[in-house]
Amino acid sequence: IDALEEESFALSSSASDAEFDAVVGCLEDVIMDDKFQVLQRNFMDKYYQEFEDTEENELIHTPIFNECISLVEKYIEEQLLEHNLRHMKPVSKNKQRLE
Repeated sequence: IDALEEESFALSSSASDAEFDAVVGCLEDVIMDDKFQVLQRNFMDKYYQEFEDTEENELIHTPIFNECISLVEKYIEEQLLEHNLRHMKPVSKNKQRLE
């Protein structure tokens, strides 16, 4: 690899690292937010009686697990989209870019 390729790789790596760090920071904000904590608490309150202190998984747990995953994924996706919309700046009619 010549010096120009190394420099180009370093720049793209830095940009990738910064983007990754921004996404992780946003995810951290989402899951630490009181709204997310309430969402989890309400879900646990709804289903905690379905579980016993055993290692065996029962069939009733599968739909509960699926509902939990769906609920959490939907919430996180919505929050990430909302965060992106707040931090986007119009560039043209069809394109947007991050500030």
